[in-house]
Amino acid sequence: MSYNDSVEEYLSADEEIDNFNIFDKCITYHNKKTIMVELTFRELLNYSDSWSYNRKIIDEKTIELYNTLCENYDIPWTLHAIYDTSICNSIKKILILDGQHRKKAIEYFIQYHDAEMICDKKVWVWLYILENSETTNSSIALNLFKKINNNRQFEEDELPNMFVIDLIQNICKSKTLKCGIKTNDANSTSHAPYIHKKELNAVLNENVMLFQNMTHEDILNNMIIINHKLSMKTYEQLYGKNKLHLKRFERAIALKFYLNLGKFSKYPITNWIKYINNVQEMP
Repeated sequence: MSYNDSVEEYLSADEEIDNFNIFDKCITYHNKKTIMVELTFRELLNYSDSWSYNRKIIDEKTIELYNTLCENYDIPWTLHAIYDTSICNSIKKILILDGQHRKKAIEYFIQYHDAEMICDKKVWVWLYILENSETTNSSIALNLFKKINNNRQFEEDELPNMFVIDLIQNICKSKTLKCGIKTNDANSTSHAPYIHKKELNAVLNENVMLFQNMTHEDILNNMIIINHKLSMKTYEQLYGKNKLHLKRFERAIALKFYLNLGKFSKYPITNWIKYINNVQEMP
């Protein structure tokens, strides 16, 4: 008897589990490309992720929303997201375009108030069906973001940076560097020496002033030079005498990717990025 046969025999007809189908959650639609769905808090957490190019979450804003959620929740929050059918090997095809702070506040609420899993609170999510929203159609996704928020002024750290978005896409295509970039994992972080596209987006946005006058080609070339310079250093030069990071060092050698050696390295990404506009000065 195969494993699948044994599973089917174990589950009776009444116990069979229906696969999650986003279109079963639809409560209204605008057109064939735009639908509104109703999700429970847990469904939102289980089946959605953030668009890779969202700016970092501001803790103070999240806590303010969390406190509001704890006090009163009469009217469901409305979020906006992309439903990207081109995402493979992941159930998280819902990418939050506007509402990542509300989702984080909901995560806190479930963490601290729903250990018994009885919460029946729900959110409404406008879904825009769009393929390749993080690659070839990223500019369409950004325009959607702007249209959703066309009645308010953006703070500098809120609006996704199209220059950075295009730069990351070029890095992901680089023959030298793409081996170290994680793109479609469910989680937004990766084990070093890999770096997730979302982590890379955050670091580049935080340091955009360093390369704002450079072209994509110049930035990419300098990243390749930095990667090459780090590849010629010994373990001790990168980590010191502590041997706890030897496996990570060996993975970097195997990948030929040294741009995310970890926070315990002497050259973490937050260090070498400071030399992006002058690689000759990097020790």
